[in-house]
Amino acid sequence: MVGFALNYQFEFDRCYIYLHCILETPPVRQMIAASNLSVEEFIQMHAKQCCLKRIGTPQEIANLVVFLASDLCPFLTGANLVADGGYTAI
Repeated sequence: MVGFALNYQFEFDRCYIYLHCILETPPVRQMIAASNLSVEEFIQMHAKQCCLKRIGTPQEIANLVVFLASDLCPFLTGANLVADGGYTAI
């Protein structure tokens, strides 16, 4: 998806269509199913690995989408935004 956004941004910018990639944490439900931990144990373990020490919510990702679709960021285009609570920063 990152390559798609970067490649097609050059095609779509003339039409004022802005492409962004939102890179979020891995799918937690699938990771819980693959582990031998309870949901609470998994969330505690996963949260310890994030800078914010908690799991993000779907609403937080939705807020980022709303921001990108708004007129609040007209100069932002072709961005890869990581919304993972600092998981990849550690």
